[in-house]
Amino acid sequence: RTGDRRRPMEPPEEAWELVNDPEAGPVIAGFTTHMIEGGPQTVRRGLLEAAERYGTTDIGIATHTYFFEDRARSYELIAAEFGLLTPAARD
Repeated sequence: RTGDRRRPMEPPEEAWELVNDPEAGPVIAGFTTHMIEGGPQTVRRGLLEAAERYGTTDIGIATHTYFFEDRARSYELIAAEFGLLTPAARD
């Protein structure tokens, strides 16, 4: 949408520059309008509100982070908040 071809996710330092770019910033802000972000309780509340708004019990979650470990941790936190961790994952 900014005229660039698709490219890999930028490292956090470079991505921050894009967010603050006067031309790209508003485009990126439009992408994030429906994002749910925050701590585990805030995300849980946002997911439940979205499910109610759309009349569904089926929610898909996509966490986009530069570092895989951060993505995996995000999913663990969401699963824990909803009581979905297996006993092995809780240890």
